Amino acid sequence: AGRVTFQPVPSYNGRPSAESVKRVDMNGTEVTAAYQAEVKAATPTSQDTQSTGLQGKLQTSHLNFTSGQASVNGQTATVPLAPEGPQFVVNGQIQQANSLPVYDASGKLQGTYTVQANGDISFQPAPDFHGTPTPARLRVRDKNGSTAEAFYQPTVTQVIPTSTNAESTGIQGQPQKGTPTFTPGDSTVPIDMDSPMTFEDGQPKKTVQGVGVYTINSDGSITFTPEKQYVGTPTPVTVKRVDKNGTEVTATYTPTVT
Repeated sequence: AGRVTFQPVPSYNGRPSAESVKRVDMNGTEVTAAYQAEVKAATPTSQDTQSTGLQGKLQTSHLNFTSGQASVNGQTATVPLAPEGPQFVVNGQIQQANSLPVYDASGKLQGTYTVQANGDISFQPAPDFHGTPTPARLRVRDKNGSTAEAFYQPTVTQVIPTSTNAESTGIQGQPQKGTPTFTPGDSTVPIDMDSPMTFEDGQPKKTVQGVGVYTINSDGSITFTPEKQYVGTPTPVTVKRVDKNGTEVTATYTPTVT
């Protein structure tokens, strides 16, 4: 009996106005006292996170949000975080979905973020994207409605395939072959062998008047069949391939007819 309780609204912290209470003794003499409540802030905290990965490859990280704590009467009290975990924030507004595509200023897709309730977060870049995408902004709230925000910033390292040009020499009027080679920029992003090599115009065959005919073979070689009267070294022809990200790489083939 005689205990005074104060139930603060969830968002309040500080010292409200003191409240007076009174009692009387058996003679009816009044006595007053003051009750002063103090509500200590217990705001969640956060830490930004980053990751780096290759073009076209999934990146993962973890968002660190910590429940707010305060010392109350010599003991540590904690306000638990809400069970839904981190949520994406766009233009100040919470997004209900746990995935978020992001775009550059021209509207081109950079990639897609996905977050889990436990704070695990990932970024799947678009196959042709490299660089630093728009960061993900995330917010958590606790049981009192207090919030904390953190940013996740991935960086996507470009994967650039390379090539070695081909040359060959043959006699007048006879076909000859050369095979350009293509090397992945990284072993995890191989050359796309399901996309055939072509000439610059996207075709598998190229005719050069007064010189001869170039044909791309299924094994990646190029056959050059010179016109019967042609002798010399023509202008190299350019062929192209792509890797699994769709990144294009070119090489040249130069035959010589003696």
